[in-house]
Amino acid sequence: SLFLNNNNLKSIDLNTFLALASLINLDLSNNLIEILKEGAFNGLFNLNKLEIKSNSLKQIQKYTFRDLNKFMPLPYFELDSQRIENLDSFAFNGLSNLISLSISK
Repeated sequence: SLFLNNNNLKSIDLNTFLALASLINLDLSNNLIEILKEGAFNGLFNLNKLEIKSNSLKQIQKYTFRDLNKFMPLPYFELDSQRIENLDSFAFNGLSNLISLSISK
């Protein structure tokens, strides 16, 4: 598990987690992240839980979460407490095994 919550992170760049292929849980909650760019989660093939709640998300670009479902299903995904203004229609493309997606204000 990697807990990056409460760190005032403002962005997640392309390939930030590329070297963490075996990571199972990632918590990015309670930061200042505004945009999730395409490829931000590249390499996280085995992630089981992703928490991005309570950020300042305004935009989620296409294919942002593409690698998250390659080898293991990502059953739990929390995006609560956001200010999403632009959600690309392909943002969640590839998450075919998603069991629970929580997006609320």
